[in-house]
Amino acid sequence: MFRGARRAMPRALQALKTGKSGVDAHGFHRAYSGFLMLRQSILHSALLRCTVHSSTWPGIIRRGGVNMNKNVAGVDIPDGVLARAAFEYVRGIEPELLLHHALRVFLFAALIGCKEALAFDIELLYVSALFHNAGLNGRYAHSPNRFEIDSANAAREFLRRHRADESATAQVWTAIALHTTPGIPEHMPPLVALLSAGVQMDVRGARYHEFIAQQRNDIVQAFPRERGFKTKLIEAYARGMEHRPETTFGTVNADVLDRWDPDYRRLNFCGLVLGSEWPH
Repeated sequence: MFRGARRAMPRALQALKTGKSGVDAHGFHRAYSGFLMLRQSILHSALLRCTVHSSTWPGIIRRGGVNMNKNVAGVDIPDGVLARAAFEYVRGIEPELLLHHALRVFLFAALIGCKEALAFDIELLYVSALFHNAGLNGRYAHSPNRFEIDSANAAREFLRRHRADESATAQVWTAIALHTTPGIPEHMPPLVALLSAGVQMDVRGARYHEFIAQQRNDIVQAFPRERGFKTKLIEAYARGMEHRPETTFGTVNADVLDRWDPDYRRLNFCGLVLGSEWPH
Protein backbone atom coordinates (compact mmCIF):
# COMPACT_ATOMS: atom_id res chain seq x y z
CA MET A 1 0.00 0.00 0.00
CA PHE A 2 2.72 2.46 1.02
CA ARG A 3 4.87 1.67 -2.02
CA GLY A 4 1.91 2.14 -4.35
CA ALA A 5 1.06 5.49 -2.79
CA ARG A 6 4.68 6.58 -3.00
CA ARG A 7 4.83 5.72 -6.71
CA ALA A 8 1.56 7.56 -7.37
CA MET A 9 2.64 10.89 -5.89
CA PRO A 10 5.12 11.93 -8.65
CA ARG A 11 2.41 11.25 -11.23
CA ALA A 12 -0.05 13.41 -9.27
CA LEU A 13 2.49 16.22 -9.02
CA GLN A 14 3.09 16.12 -12.76
CA ALA A 15 -0.65 16.17 -13.45
CA LEU A 16 -1.03 19.24 -11.25
CA LYS A 17 1.79 21.04 -13.05
CA THR A 18 0.26 20.37 -16.48
CA GLY A 19 -3.27 21.26 -15.37
CA LYS A 20 -4.57 17.77 -16.09
CA SER A 21 -5.34 16.76 -12.55
CA GLY A 22 -8.73 18.44 -12.22
CA VAL A 23 -7.68 19.49 -8.69
CA ASP A 24 -6.71 23.00 -7.63
CA ALA A 25 -3.52 23.64 -5.67
CA HIS A 26 -5.34 23.90 -2.33
CA GLY A 27 -7.07 20.58 -2.86
CA PHE A 28 -3.87 18.93 -3.92
CA HIS A 29 -1.94 20.11 -0.88
CA ARG A 30 -4.70 18.80 1.39
CA ALA A 31 -4.47 15.44 -0.36
CA TYR A 32 -0.68 15.47 -0.13
CA SER A 33 -0.81 16.23 3.60
CA GLY A 34 -3.14 13.28 4.00
CA PHE A 35 -0.67 11.11 2.12
CA LEU A 36 2.17 12.13 4.43
CA MET A 37 0.07 11.30 7.49
CA LEU A 38 -0.84 7.92 5.98
CA ARG A 39 2.81 7.19 5.23
CA GLN A 40 3.85 8.00 8.80
CA SER A 41 1.04 5.82 10.17
CA ILE A 42 2.09 2.89 7.98
CA LEU A 43 5.73 3.34 8.97
CA HIS A 44 4.91 3.34 12.69
CA SER A 45 2.63 0.34 12.25
CA ALA A 46 5.40 -1.57 10.49
CA LEU A 47 7.87 -0.70 13.23
CA LEU A 48 5.49 -1.84 15.95
CA ARG A 49 5.08 -5.19 14.19
CA CYS A 50 8.79 -5.56 13.50
CA THR A 51 10.24 -8.46 15.45
CA VAL A 52 13.56 -10.17 14.86
CA HIS A 53 13.82 -13.67 16.26
CA SER A 54 17.00 -15.61 16.93
CA SER A 55 15.49 -18.28 19.19
CA THR A 56 12.22 -19.17 20.92
CA TRP A 57 13.16 -18.80 24.57
CA PRO A 58 11.95 -15.66 26.36
CA GLY A 59 13.27 -14.27 29.61
CA ILE A 60 16.59 -12.98 30.89
CA ILE A 61 20.13 -13.81 29.83
CA ARG A 62 22.77 -13.42 32.53
CA ARG A 63 26.24 -12.95 31.09
CA GLY A 64 29.27 -12.23 33.19
CA GLY A 65 27.24 -10.57 35.92
CA VAL A 66 25.23 -8.56 33.38
CA ASN A 67 21.47 -9.09 33.24
CA MET A 68 20.27 -8.81 29.66
CA ASN A 69 16.67 -8.95 28.53
CA LYS A 70 16.21 -11.77 26.07
CA ASN A 71 14.09 -9.54 23.84
CA VAL A 72 14.50 -5.79 23.53
CA ALA A 73 12.20 -3.65 21.38
CA GLY A 74 11.05 -6.75 19.53
CA VAL A 75 14.55 -8.04 18.82
CA ASP A 76 15.79 -11.30 20.32
CA ILE A 77 19.36 -11.05 21.63
CA PRO A 78 21.34 -13.90 19.99
CA ASP A 79 22.14 -16.55 22.58
CA GLY A 80 24.03 -19.23 20.69
CA VAL A 81 27.54 -20.44 21.44
CA LEU A 82 29.16 -17.96 19.05
CA ALA A 83 27.11 -15.03 20.34
CA ARG A 84 27.90 -15.84 23.97
CA ALA A 85 31.60 -16.17 23.23
CA ALA A 86 31.65 -12.87 21.34
CA PHE A 87 29.92 -11.07 24.18
CA GLU A 88 32.31 -12.45 26.79
CA TYR A 89 35.34 -11.56 24.70
CA VAL A 90 34.27 -7.97 24.03
CA ARG A 91 33.07 -7.47 27.61
CA GLY A 92 36.60 -8.31 28.69
CA ILE A 93 38.27 -5.65 26.53
CA GLU A 94 35.80 -2.76 26.40
CA PRO A 95 34.42 -0.38 29.03
CA GLU A 96 30.69 -0.42 29.68
CA LEU A 97 30.30 2.80 27.68
CA LEU A 98 31.39 1.07 24.46
CA LEU A 99 29.77 -2.27 25.28
CA HIS A 100 26.36 -0.69 25.75
CA HIS A 101 26.91 1.37 22.61
CA ALA A 102 27.65 -1.82 20.66
CA LEU A 103 24.50 -3.52 21.92
CA ARG A 104 22.36 -0.51 21.02
CA VAL A 105 23.95 -0.47 17.58
CA PHE A 106 22.94 -4.09 17.10
CA LEU A 107 19.35 -3.42 18.11
CA PHE A 108 18.91 -0.35 15.93
CA ALA A 109 20.53 -2.14 13.00
CA ALA A 110 18.31 -5.21 13.42
CA LEU A 111 15.16 -3.07 13.51
CA ILE A 112 16.21 -1.23 10.36
CA GLY A 113 16.84 -4.56 8.65
CA CYS A 114 13.43 -5.81 9.71
CA LYS A 115 11.65 -2.64 8.61
CA GLU A 116 13.33 -2.77 5.21
CA ALA A 117 12.70 -6.53 4.88
CA LEU A 118 16.39 -7.26 4.33
CA ALA A 119 17.83 -10.76 4.48
CA PHE A 120 20.64 -10.85 7.04
CA ASP A 121 22.19 -13.18 9.59
CA ILE A 122 21.26 -11.79 13.00
CA GLU A 123 24.13 -13.56 14.79
CA LEU A 124 26.70 -12.13 12.36
CA LEU A 125 25.17 -8.68 12.84
CA TYR A 126 25.47 -9.15 16.60
CA VAL A 127 29.14 -10.13 16.34
CA SER A 128 29.85 -7.23 13.97
CA ALA A 129 28.25 -4.74 16.34
CA LEU A 130 30.10 -6.10 19.36
CA PHE A 131 33.50 -5.91 17.65
CA HIS A 132 33.15 -2.69 15.67
CA ASN A 133 35.10 -0.61 18.22
CA ALA A 134 37.47 -3.32 19.45
CA GLY A 135 40.39 -1.52 17.79
CA LEU A 136 40.09 1.36 20.26
CA ASN A 137 41.32 -0.95 23.01
CA GLY A 138 44.65 -0.26 24.70
CA ARG A 139 46.21 -3.41 23.24
CA TYR A 140 46.34 -1.52 19.93
CA ALA A 141 48.19 1.43 21.44
CA HIS A 142 51.10 0.92 19.03
CA SER A 143 49.15 -0.16 15.98
CA PRO A 144 49.79 1.75 12.73
CA ASN A 145 46.36 0.78 11.36
CA ARG A 146 43.08 2.61 11.30
CA PHE A 147 41.15 1.51 14.36
CA GLU A 148 38.42 0.09 12.10
CA ILE A 149 40.96 -2.29 10.56
CA ASP A 150 42.16 -3.44 13.97
CA SER A 151 38.52 -3.97 14.95
CA ALA A 152 37.81 -5.94 11.78
CA ASN A 153 40.95 -8.03 12.25
CA ALA A 154 39.99 -8.82 15.84
CA ALA A 155 36.56 -10.01 14.70
CA ARG A 156 38.11 -12.11 11.94
CA GLU A 157 40.53 -13.78 14.33
CA PHE A 158 37.69 -14.49 16.75
CA LEU A 159 35.48 -16.00 14.04
CA ARG A 160 38.28 -18.15 12.69
CA ARG A 161 39.02 -19.49 16.17
CA HIS A 162 35.38 -20.53 16.29
CA ARG A 163 35.59 -22.10 12.83
CA ALA A 164 33.11 -19.72 11.24
CA ASP A 165 32.50 -19.88 7.52
CA GLU A 166 35.10 -17.83 5.60
CA SER A 167 32.44 -16.10 3.53
CA ALA A 168 30.62 -15.01 6.68
CA THR A 169 33.90 -13.94 8.25
CA ALA A 170 34.70 -11.79 5.21
CA GLN A 171 31.29 -10.11 5.46
CA VAL A 172 31.86 -9.24 9.10
CA TRP A 173 35.35 -7.92 8.33
CA THR A 174 34.04 -5.68 5.56
CA ALA A 175 31.13 -4.40 7.64
CA ILE A 176 33.41 -3.36 10.49
CA ALA A 177 36.15 -1.93 8.26
CA LEU A 178 33.68 0.34 6.46
CA HIS A 179 31.39 1.34 9.29
CA THR A 180 32.77 4.90 9.54
CA THR A 181 33.04 5.45 5.77
CA PRO A 182 30.03 7.50 4.63
CA GLY A 183 28.32 6.94 1.31
CA ILE A 184 29.52 3.37 0.66
CA PRO A 185 28.03 0.85 3.14
CA GLU A 186 24.43 1.58 2.13
CA HIS A 187 25.22 0.31 -1.37
CA MET A 188 26.71 -2.95 -0.14
CA PRO A 189 25.20 -6.23 1.17
CA PRO A 190 22.76 -5.96 4.11
CA LEU A 191 25.24 -6.83 6.87
CA VAL A 192 27.55 -4.00 5.80
CA ALA A 193 24.73 -1.52 5.32
CA LEU A 194 22.99 -2.36 8.59
CA LEU A 195 26.05 -2.12 10.83
CA SER A 196 26.81 1.34 9.48
CA ALA A 197 23.17 2.39 9.85
CA GLY A 198 23.06 1.18 13.45
CA VAL A 199 26.26 3.02 14.31
CA GLN A 200 25.04 6.23 12.69
CA MET A 201 21.77 6.04 14.60
CA ASP A 202 23.37 5.60 18.01
CA VAL A 203 26.24 8.04 17.43
CA ARG A 204 24.61 10.95 15.63
CA GLY A 205 20.92 10.14 15.60
CA ALA A 206 20.67 9.40 11.88
CA ARG A 207 17.13 8.16 11.09
CA TYR A 208 16.16 8.98 14.69
CA HIS A 209 12.53 9.70 13.83
CA GLU A 210 12.15 6.46 11.87
CA PHE A 211 11.98 4.74 15.26
CA ILE A 212 9.00 5.17 17.51
CA ALA A 213 9.67 6.55 20.99
CA GLN A 214 8.84 3.21 22.61
CA GLN A 215 11.59 1.46 20.67
CA ARG A 216 14.20 4.09 21.48
CA ASN A 217 13.20 4.09 25.14
CA ASP A 218 13.24 0.29 25.40
CA ILE A 219 16.71 0.11 23.89
CA VAL A 220 18.17 2.88 26.04
CA GLN A 221 16.56 1.41 29.16
CA ALA A 222 18.13 -1.98 28.43
CA PHE A 223 21.56 -0.57 27.55
CA PRO A 224 21.75 2.99 28.93
CA ARG A 225 23.39 5.98 27.31
CA GLU A 226 25.16 7.18 30.42
CA ARG A 227 25.21 10.86 31.33
CA GLY A 228 27.66 12.71 29.11
CA PHE A 229 27.72 9.87 26.59
CA LYS A 230 28.31 12.12 23.58
CA THR A 231 31.42 13.73 25.04
CA LYS A 232 32.70 10.47 26.52
CA LEU A 233 32.32 8.68 23.20
CA ILE A 234 34.35 11.33 21.40
CA GLU A 235 36.99 10.98 24.12
CA ALA A 236 37.07 7.19 23.70
CA TYR A 237 37.58 7.59 19.96
CA ALA A 238 40.27 10.21 20.47
CA ARG A 239 42.25 8.18 23.01
CA GLY A 240 42.14 5.21 20.66
CA MET A 241 43.52 7.24 17.75
CA GLU A 242 45.75 9.94 19.21
CA HIS A 243 48.89 7.83 18.75
CA ARG A 244 48.14 7.26 15.04
CA PRO A 245 46.84 10.61 13.75
CA GLU A 246 47.95 9.89 10.19
CA THR A 247 45.31 7.15 9.95
CA THR A 248 42.51 9.70 10.22
CA PHE A 249 43.24 11.23 6.81
CA GLY A 250 40.12 11.36 4.66
CA THR A 251 37.80 10.07 7.40
CA VAL A 252 35.40 11.43 10.01
CA ASN A 253 38.03 10.43 12.56
CA ALA A 254 39.95 13.57 11.63
CA ASP A 255 37.07 15.57 13.12
CA VAL A 256 37.55 13.73 16.41
CA LEU A 257 41.24 14.58 16.76
CA ASP A 258 40.64 18.10 15.49
CA ARG A 259 38.32 18.68 18.45
CA TRP A 260 40.35 16.67 20.97
CA ASP A 261 43.98 17.69 20.32
CA PRO A 262 44.82 21.40 19.93
CA ASP A 263 48.14 20.45 18.29
CA TYR A 264 46.58 18.17 15.70
CA ARG A 265 46.88 19.33 12.10
CA ARG A 266 44.87 17.33 9.64
CA LEU A 267 46.32 16.41 6.27
CA ASN A 268 44.75 18.18 3.32
CA PHE A 269 44.31 16.32 0.04
CA CYS A 270 44.78 19.43 -2.09
CA GLY A 271 47.94 20.27 -0.17
CA LEU A 272 49.30 16.79 -0.81
CA VAL A 273 48.59 17.09 -4.53
CA LEU A 274 50.04 20.58 -4.91
CA GLY A 275 53.02 19.78 -2.70
CA SER A 276 53.97 16.52 -4.40
CA GLU A 277 57.33 15.93 -6.11
CA TRP A 278 55.74 16.15 -9.55
CA PRO A 279 56.88 19.32 -11.41
CA HIS A 280 53.39 19.99 -12.78
